[in-house]
Amino acid sequence: EEKKTETPLKEEPKKEEVVRKEEKKHETPKPEETRPEEEKLCGVTVSDVRGELYVIRNQARSRILYPSEIQHEDILETDLRWKAAFSLAAEASISLKQGTRLKIEKRESCPVRIILESGEAYFTVKPKAREFLVSTPNADAIVKGTAFDLALEKERTVLLVASGQVQFKNAKGAVLVGAKE
Repeated sequence: EEKKTETPLKEEPKKEEVVRKEEKKHETPKPEETRPEEEKLCGVTVSDVRGELYVIRNQARSRILYPSEIQHEDILETDLRWKAAFSLAAEASISLKQGTRLKIEKRESCPVRIILESGEAYFTVKPKAREFLVSTPNADAIVKGTAFDLALEKERTVLLVASGQVQFKNAKGAVLVGAKE
């Protein structure tokens, strides 16, 4: 008697699978996904310095006496005895009360962003300036062509608008605040 060995039959691939395999053969390899290049941070020039204004750079603190280039990582501050004032190019002038600490961020195509870490500052933003943003841990003030005071207290940020309007926003929403409101 002859022994028959049966080899199992392979199932024919389903039509969908054949089509997918064919598509893959003809696809051009996709280039690796690239992230858009992160926008370059720019320095800003602090000029017209009045009072005692200090910069902390690489953990070293020095007094600013003349126009200086401020880098992204730099911290500007006043001590507990002195106030200071300065200008940011043609965009704004800023007065700091005693014990105020802030950082300045500037990206190539974005508005200037001030990060108020402590204390109180009065901002006069020129009408022709690009949008200007001041951030605190509690809220953001978005301005153009206005004068306002922003104070950072323990659990809140206090805004007083002297002229113009400021968009004031936090996690709960946004409100447009006008002068003396």
